[in-house]
Amino acid sequence: MELPIDHFRLLGVTPTTDAQSVLRTLQQRLDRAPDQGFTHDTLEARSELLRASADLLTDEDRRRTYESHLTSLVGDDAQAMAALEVSSSHEVGGLLLLFEAGQPLETFEQAERCLQPPRAPSLGSGREADLTLLAGLSSQAAATEYRRQRRYEAASQTLTRGLQLLQRMGQCAALRDQMATERDQLLPYRILDLLSRDLAAVAQRNEGMALLEQLVQQRGGMDSEASTMLSPQEFLAFLAQIRSFLTLQEQLDLFERWSRAGSARAELLACKALTASGFAQRKPERIAAALERLAIRGAPPQQTDQACLLLLLGDVDQAEALFSSTAPQNPHHAIDGEDPLLVRLCAVCRDWLAREVLTGYRDLDSEPDLDAYFNDRDVQSFVERQDRRRRRAEAEHPRPATESVTATTSAALSPPATATGGSLASTPVNSPGSSMSPATPAALSAAGSLFTGAAPLPPLAESMAPGWDLTRDPHHPFPEELSRASMTPQFEQNMEAEDPDLQEVPLLRWSDLHPAQLRSNLWEPAVSRISTELAALPRPLLWGGALVVGGGLLATGWWLWSPHVADQGRQDSQVAAPQKTPSPSSTAAPTQPQAQPSATMPTPAQALPLEAAEPSEAQMRALLEGWLAAKAAVLAGDKPAVALEAVARSNQAAAVEGERRRDQARDRRQVIDTKVLDLRITEQSPRRVVLVAELRYSDQTLAADGAVIETTPPFTLTNTYVFGREDGPWQLVSFHRGG
Repeated sequence: MELPIDHFRLLGVTPTTDAQSVLRTLQQRLDRAPDQGFTHDTLEARSELLRASADLLTDEDRRRTYESHLTSLVGDDAQAMAALEVSSSHEVGGLLLLFEAGQPLETFEQAERCLQPPRAPSLGSGREADLTLLAGLSSQAAATEYRRQRRYEAASQTLTRGLQLLQRMGQCAALRDQMATERDQLLPYRILDLLSRDLAAVAQRNEGMALLEQLVQQRGGMDSEASTMLSPQEFLAFLAQIRSFLTLQEQLDLFERWSRAGSARAELLACKALTASGFAQRKPERIAAALERLAIRGAPPQQTDQACLLLLLGDVDQAEALFSSTAPQNPHHAIDGEDPLLVRLCAVCRDWLAREVLTGYRDLDSEPDLDAYFNDRDVQSFVERQDRRRRRAEAEHPRPATESVTATTSAALSPPATATGGSLASTPVNSPGSSMSPATPAALSAAGSLFTGAAPLPPLAESMAPGWDLTRDPHHPFPEELSRASMTPQFEQNMEAEDPDLQEVPLLRWSDLHPAQLRSNLWEPAVSRISTELAALPRPLLWGGALVVGGGLLATGWWLWSPHVADQGRQDSQVAAPQKTPSPSSTAAPTQPQAQPSATMPTPAQALPLEAAEPSEAQMRALLEGWLAAKAAVLAGDKPAVALEAVARSNQAAAVEGERRRDQARDRRQVIDTKVLDLRITEQSPRRVVLVAELRYSDQTLAADGAVIETTPPFTLTNTYVFGREDGPWQLVSFHRGG
C-alpha cells in the first residue's frame, strides 16, 4: 500500500528539524500511543514505521538523498505528491499514522477500500476490528473538517458513509450512536447549505426543502416549544436565516402547508408573503386575502399594521381612524403632528413595508413606493370596485356605532381619497417637500408587528367588501380567478353575483306605477311646463294651439292610464273614451278574459303597509316587492309609491337614503332592476317571518347628463330576508346573501 505522506509528516517534524529533535519527537510519539482500542499488532506496526522514519531522518546521507528526491519530484510535476510504500503487515499501522498526521479523509477512503473484497480481512480478526474502528474515527474527523469549512452537506455525506460501513460490519455501536447524533445536529446546517445553492441547482434545493420539512416534523410542528436539536429561540433564528435563501413562491408554498397543519406562526408568515406579493406585483387582491385570513384565523394584526393593510386596499377612512387611535399609546406617531394624518400614515406604511414586508425573499427587490403602487391601473380598478361595494354595504348594512371604527366619508375612493379630497394616485406621498420625517423603527415596534404579535380588534369584515369571499379555500392564496388574466367581464359579473351588497331593487315600469304617482311625477309637471311655454306665444295662436295641445294631452293621459287600469283588474266595465268605429281586432278584445295581476308585479300602494296577523306567501311577496320598488325609486331620485318607513325599519330606510345623498353629492343616480323569480317562507311566527327569494338583478350608474358610468349585467342570486312586526305593520329587519 502507498500512503500519501512523506517521512517528515509521518513523524510530525519539519524539514528543518535537526537529528536530536527528531529523536525527541520519536520518543514522544512512542509514549503517546492512541488509546481508542486498537489491537497490539496495529500499535506495534505503528511504532516500527515511526522508528523507520526516524532512522532515515537522523542519517545525514540518507536524509540528504531523500530531500533531493522530494525536490526533484516537486520540480517535475507540481501536482505530484510524495508517498511511502508500506507492506501489507503494516497497512493498518500506516493508516493510523496517516490519521494522526491530519489526513482523515484519505485515511477513511483507504480503510474503506481495505474492508472491501478482495482485500477484506477474515471475519472476527483483529485486523478487521482495527480497520472498522479506524474507518469510523476517520469519517467522524473528516466530517468535522468539512464542518469547519462550512461544507455541511459533504460532512453529512461522509458521516453517512461511515455509519453505513460500521453498520455493515456490525461493530462499534457506541461510535455509531455518536456519529448518528453528530449527523442529526448537522441537519439545520445542511438545509442552509443546500438552499443557498444557485437557483439553477434544482435537485439540491429540492433536497434542502425536503430536509426542512423533516426538521419541522421532528420538532413536532413549527410552533412546538420542544428543544430537540434547536431550542425555540435558535429555531426562530434559523428560520429567519433560511428565509433569505427562499424565493417568494417557495415561502408561500411552504408556509401554506404548515398553516394547514395548524401553525399560527406559519399563518402569519404566509400572510406576510401574500402582502409582499400583492404589493410587489400590484395585486391588491392578495393583500385583501391576507387581511381577511388574519381576521378569520383569530390572529388579527396590530392596529398600526392593520391601518397599513387597509391603506394599501384603498380604505383610507378606516386606515386613518385606526392609525389615529394608536396615537395615545404610541407617542412616535405624533412626530411632526402638523402634517396631515394621511401623510404620516403613508410614512409609517413605507417604513413598515421596507422593514417587515418586503424583506427576506431571495427573488424580491421591490421599493416601498406608494406612488407607483396607487398609480397602477390594476390597483386603481380594484380600489374602485371595493369602494362601490363598500358604499352599497353601508347602505344595506349600517354598522352600529359601537362596532364601526369610523364612518365612511361620502367621497369615493377612485383612487383612494386623501384627507383633502384628492387621491392617492395624484398625491405624492414621497414628496420631498413634506415636513414629515420618516417613521422610526421604534414607532412601529411600539405599536406591535403583524408578524410578531396580535391584539384583539373589531371585526374586519365590515371594512372589507363582502364580495371577496376569500375564505372559500384559505389554503390557496392565489385562486386562478384573481389573476390579471382572469379580470374579464364574465369574471366581473361573477364577482358581482357573489357580492351580498348588490341587493335587489326593481326598475319601475309605466304600467307598474300608481295613478297618484303618475299625476305627481308626469301629469302635473307636464301641465305646468306647457302652460309656461304657451304664455309666451302670441294670443291669436294661443286658442288654436290650446285645442291641439289639449287633445294631445287627453290622448296621452288615456294611453298612460289604460294599461294600469287593465293590470289592476278594475270592476268598471267601461272607461270613458273617444267614440271610434271599432276594428275587428278591437271588437273581439272585450270578449277575451281579463288579464290577472302577475305574481311578480310590485304591490300597489293601497296594499301596503301589511297589517295581516298571519300573512300569506303572496302577501309577503307583495311586501318584498314593495321594499324593492321603494328602494329603487329612492336611489333613482324619484318619489317612491310606498314610503320606505312603511316597509322597512328605520335603519334600513336610513341606509338607502344615505346612499342616495352620497350619489347626489357626486351627481349620480342608480337605475336598478330586480325581479322576484321565486320565493318561499322558511320560518313564520306572529312576530317574525323569514323568507328566501331567488332574484334577477341588474343595474346602471348614470351621470347627471344620463351618461352610463358603469353597468352590472343581469344575473341571478338568492337572498334571505327577515321581516318583523311589533305593534305596527310588517317591516324589513335585515337581509343577507344565500339561503
